[in-house]
Parts: sequence; C-alpha cells; structure tokens
Amino acid sequence: MYMKKDTGLLPFIPMPRFIIESNISVNAKLAYGLIYNRAILSQINNWIDNEGNVYVIYTITELAGNLGLSERTINNVLNELEKAGFIKRKRKGLNRPNYIYVIIPTGVKPINADTKLPEYL
Repeated sequence: MYMKKDTGLLPFIPMPRFIIESNISVNAKLAYGLIYNRAILSQINNWIDNEGNVYVIYTITELAGNLGLSERTINNVLNELEKAGFIKRKRKGLNRPNYIYVIIPTGVKPINADTKLPEYL
C-alpha cells in the first residue's frame, strides 16, 4: 500500500534531529531513540525522581534484545551516549537496573503546542 494524503502516522520511535546530526555511532543513535521513547512513556507514567527529573528503566539485556546487539555492544553504546552528554546513568544498587536520564543539550528547544513546525522540518 502506498502512502496517501490521508494516511495516518505509523507506529514510530521518535529520533531527535540533534541525535541524527551528532557524531555518534548508528547503534548509539538507535539506542538513544529507544531510550527517548521510553522517557516519553516515563513522563506519562510519572516516573519522576525526587529532583523532578524523568528517568527510564531499560535493562542492558532488554535494550540488546530490542536492537539485536550483544550486551557488550550495548554497554559500549551506553558509554558512548554518556560520554557524548546525551544520557546520564545512576546506579541503583546490586542486581537493580540503573536509572537512565535523557539529557537535552543546551540550545535544543523542545517542540510544544505553540511551536511552528516548519522551522523544525
């Protein structure tokens, strides 16, 4: 089926433009998209820490399975994202998954209801 004028959105993973334009690996970009998608769900479900920050719980095993990559590769990808300043991980203790925080880079403006979309396209 071809896309038509009235075709609705297909299920998708949001990928911020600054991630696409960044100098990180493709695997890191894909992982960020999945983590960012989870962060949106965390916002909706009120997964907020004591400082008001949205956190994500996404195990290495689960992320590896979703991307079809090894756990070792996912560890490298998460280290890459953290080094680039796109996420922050907070250890929660032995045998407990880390909290992952999405970091919005300085100068990136989130889109809201008042934003004129053409400037983002």
